[in-house]
Amino acid sequence: MLKVVRNSVIVILAACACACASAGAQRWRQRYIFPPIIDELIGRTHVPIRLPDYLPFNSDASNPLYATVQDADEQGYRVEVGWDPDCVSHNPCHFVTLYGSRKPIVLADRKRESVALAKGLKGEFGATVCAAVCSDAEVAWVQDGIYYVVAMKAGKLDEVLQVVNSEIETEAIVSGAK
Repeated sequence: MLKVVRNSVIVILAACACACASAGAQRWRQRYIFPPIIDELIGRTHVPIRLPDYLPFNSDASNPLYATVQDADEQGYRVEVGWDPDCVSHNPCHFVTLYGSRKPIVLADRKRESVALAKGLKGEFGATVCAAVCSDAEVAWVQDGIYYVVAMKAGKLDEVLQVVNSEIETEAIVSGAK
C-alpha cells in the first residue's frame, strides 16, 4: 500500500513540476519578444517603458509573436504584439497593443468598470464588443504619473488582468533622457 501511495505522490509531483515549468517557460519566452525593440523605444521616448513578462499565448517557433514599435515620441509610445513582424493594430495578425503616455490615452467609447490591480493600483476595464468583428478589451491605469493601457484582441477580463499585472510588477525601463 505504501508503495502505491508513494508512486502516486511521485506522479502528482511530476505533473505539478511539468505544469509549473510550462508556466515558467511561457513567461520566459515572452521576454524574448521585446528585446529587439527596447533600444528603439529608449531612443524615441522619455516615458518609462513597461512591458509585460506574461502573455496568454505561448509563442514558439511554429507560432511566433513579434513586437513592433508603432509610434513613439517624448510623450509616449505604442507597441504592437502580433503574429506578423509588420502587423498594424486591428489587423487579423493583431494580438495585444501596449501604450504608455504622459497624457491621458483616448479609449474606445464604451462602458467601463473599475478593477483592482497589482501593487494596490486601480484601473478601468472596457470589455470586448463584438459586431462584424470583435474589438479589443482594454485595461487603463495610471502608475507613477504615467498613463498605461493594455488592449487585447477579444480579451477576457482575467487574461487582460494577468498581462496588466505582469506589466505593473515588471520594473520600468527608463531612458537617460528627461
